[in-house]
Amino acid sequence: MITRIITAIFGIPIVFFALLQGGVIFNLLTFIISLIAIYEFYKIINLQDKVILIFSYIFSMILLLLQLNLDVTIFLVLFLFSFAIYIRIINFSHTKLKELSLITWGILYIYLPLYYLRELRNLEKGLEIVFFLLLLTWLTDSGAYFSGWIFGKNKLAPNISPKKTVEGAIGGTLLAVIGAIIFHSLFPLGDPILITLFSLIGSIFAQIGDLFESAIKREYNVKDSGRILPGHGGILDRIDSLLFLIPMAYLFFMYIL
Repeated sequence: MITRIITAIFGIPIVFFALLQGGVIFNLLTFIISLIAIYEFYKIINLQDKVILIFSYIFSMILLLLQLNLDVTIFLVLFLFSFAIYIRIINFSHTKLKELSLITWGILYIYLPLYYLRELRNLEKGLEIVFFLLLLTWLTDSGAYFSGWIFGKNKLAPNISPKKTVEGAIGGTLLAVIGAIIFHSLFPLGDPILITLFSLIGSIFAQIGDLFESAIKREYNVKDSGRILPGHGGILDRIDSLLFLIPMAYLFFMYIL
């Protein structure tokens, strides 16, 4: 517990400083987080081929550094085709189609949500929106932990995460909704009914994101995605809920609200 607290004391100010600054500093932070999370994902699936790793990191960095447009998209598609050719033809005896699918999924699973987070930060109320998403995931996680500890009896997904309970999931969602209502009263983001509905659905998505990463680790018999955050595991362990929440938030704040 002490290690977790010390890590939070040093880590949280960095995140909030980048969030407050926005622009290049926030983009740099999401860039670093993306690369570490992608590395952790490849480590979980036990990707060994060095050439594949180099291809994957270059592809990831291009995605992270460039804004997607028609020219860039064509270039990326050609790059991915060359990647696929290497895996399936040049290195056929050592790699499988499953690996190509996992590598491609890993890039999309991690990169796209963090790309959308950068886009959300650039909105007029981007600071409040990103802070709201962080608060939503934290309240969901905290509410689920304490509700499960106090009231938990019925297992939510015993084959994936034995400690999670239905009562914990409900408690996490309720705390997130209450927190969203309070936050919106202080920093209005739009229609209060829509914001409340978003917080309800968003909390559920955040918990699905957490369970999804747990399922990946369970399949590959891995406890934590990494050790970069003492007491907390890896970067991917810390952002797994956000990876499912952010795309939903992007659609909501860009096209619904």
